[in-house]
Amino acid sequence: EITKIDKIIINQNYSGKYYNLESRTMSMSMTSEHVIPYLSNGKKYKEKTASDCYKKLKRINLFRSFNSNLGKGIGLNELELKLYILLAADGSISNKNLGRLRFKKKRKINYSLDILDKLGISYRIYPQKDLSESINFTIPESIMKFNIKGLDSKLLECTREQCQIILDTYINSDGYKNNNSWIIYSSKEEEIDLLQHLFTINGFLSKKSIRSDHGFSKNNSYELHVNDLKTRHCNISELKEETSTDKLFWCIKTSNQNFICRRNGFSYLTGNCHGNIDEYNEKSTDLRVDVGVDGKLADGKILVPLSKIINYFNQKTDGLKWSAWSQGKCKNL
Repeated sequence: EITKIDKIIINQNYSGKYYNLESRTMSMSMTSEHVIPYLSNGKKYKEKTASDCYKKLKRINLFRSFNSNLGKGIGLNELELKLYILLAADGSISNKNLGRLRFKKKRKINYSLDILDKLGISYRIYPQKDLSESINFTIPESIMKFNIKGLDSKLLECTREQCQIILDTYINSDGYKNNNSWIIYSSKEEEIDLLQHLFTINGFLSKKSIRSDHGFSKNNSYELHVNDLKTRHCNISELKEETSTDKLFWCIKTSNQNFICRRNGFSYLTGNCHGNIDEYNEKSTDLRVDVGVDGKLADGKILVPLSKIINYFNQKTDGLKWSAWSQGKCKNL
């Protein structure tokens, strides 16, 4: 079940033990009482605090994704969905419903023409000076219901089977498959964010990376590595215990007691930072402020960066130190 965030708590001056996990497949930084969901050797869902994991476990199977089974599917058949992804990845639209696909590689051209032929769509091919070929055609009405200049957020309603179609289509456009992994490229960060969101809630493991020296332009490009796995093994020896006297930590409260997080490009399922967060707040002497995330702050985006939340917070405190502001007359945003 997917629910909304109830509350975000930002602890600007955390003092105490915390645990870092940095590896090729995971990036986590947690306070000692942060709850970690994991899969036991008996394939059962379990939870332990970060400190207990560090002290009592030798190996842990962390959840990198989960299958929500909430996607109702979008109103496109398999071929229409493939054509839509091709348009978003390698295409453009003009004159309201005129679509263009432009490729240099023969396999991409043949793949696109095969889809158009099976859909019964007429097209024209125009050779270009750069030795690419432009395929022009009228976009079907079913696809015109979706945003084409960038991926449509309606894709988040895709089923797991439709996710598989999307991945297989990217292999023949802006991506390729390497053993059991799919790699997707895009110059649009928001598209990679949307795809990572979609794959994570449909049971695929993923990691987002930034490509700077890729040789195609001076701007950054982005890539998404996707694998058909829900969990990832981790040796507890990779979990490092450290102590802080002044470190920024944040905590999310949800009715399910867990949430999906992304850190350094890795997405994963994790628990509330202090288990029963309301009970923790009653006992804690830490100075913090509850930050409400509303529609205006999210601004319709799928992901809200922590930096945006902190900037929003700093504007509300009008330059005061957080601890001073939290002791003043305003304690809640």
